[in-house]
Amino acid sequence: MKFMLIESETYKRNQKNKIQMRQIVTLQCDDCQLQWQTKFVNLGACTNHYCKNCRSKRQYQKIVKKTKILAECLFCKKSMELPPSKACIKFCSNICSQRHKFQTKYGHLTKSFADNSDAVAYLCGLILGDGHLRKRQAWTTEITISFDSRQKSLIDLARNVFRILKIDTFKEMLREEQNCLHIGFCLPVDLLEHYGMNFSGKKIDCQPEPTEQIIKNVCFAVGLINSDGWVGTNRHGKPRIAITGTVKSIVDCLKKCLSINGINFTEGKESRTDSRSGRLRKTSYNVYISRAGSVERLVNISPIVLK
Repeated sequence: MKFMLIESETYKRNQKNKIQMRQIVTLQCDDCQLQWQTKFVNLGACTNHYCKNCRSKRQYQKIVKKTKILAECLFCKKSMELPPSKACIKFCSNICSQRHKFQTKYGHLTKSFADNSDAVAYLCGLILGDGHLRKRQAWTTEITISFDSRQKSLIDLARNVFRILKIDTFKEMLREEQNCLHIGFCLPVDLLEHYGMNFSGKKIDCQPEPTEQIIKNVCFAVGLINSDGWVGTNRHGKPRIAITGTVKSIVDCLKKCLSINGINFTEGKESRTDSRSGRLRKTSYNVYISRAGSVERLVNISPIVLK
């Protein structure tokens, strides 16, 4: 078989041994293998030959390929012209697809954070106390907060704050030999930027400072105290709160928060020398809440329990 022509010795041929034109020959469809008879024409320039029915089907397919379906990107709402074979595509680009997944996973946090200012302020205090921020992707930051695994009440309180803020992606890792529980989760960079918490790496290098909205809320001070402070009694049996930090901006924010909420405190500063190496240690900034009235006021005005 040459192309679609069924060879036969009965065909008339010319002096060059080629089949003469206009004689009846048998042809075969390249698609459905149907055979039929027709007048012979030159088929040398053709590579595919089809019967009438197959030609109609292929012509219809060409028309369908040229047909465009109007669709709308689920994220940016941009109009798209798609062929029928790609009608299932929902996004105009990979960026829009990734943005839509990001919005689905973290979009609800904007409203939950706006509706729960006390929980947000407490969370900021925890992060600036024993938290660590590391930027993993362009749109999110990974946050890890460390807790004493023996203080079950504080851990349950933190979990409750996460539930209120609808942070449902947190993971926990326990190190029993160190009595340390690490709770990790991710937050959008834009959300952290809104509250002045968009930093990464060592806090002493970044000197983070949250917004006025956070500083004015007494829950911010409670979060710092619960994560990085000490609560107990002095030698006379009176309640006393002490916070020691090496990051000046965080200590300054704490002092400002206490002053705004009418809580009296004293402060100190010390620089000690390492007994082994002889080197000067980082400067420590201390804040003390020693008066019984001040401690009682802090406990009474805070909607979140102090440890």
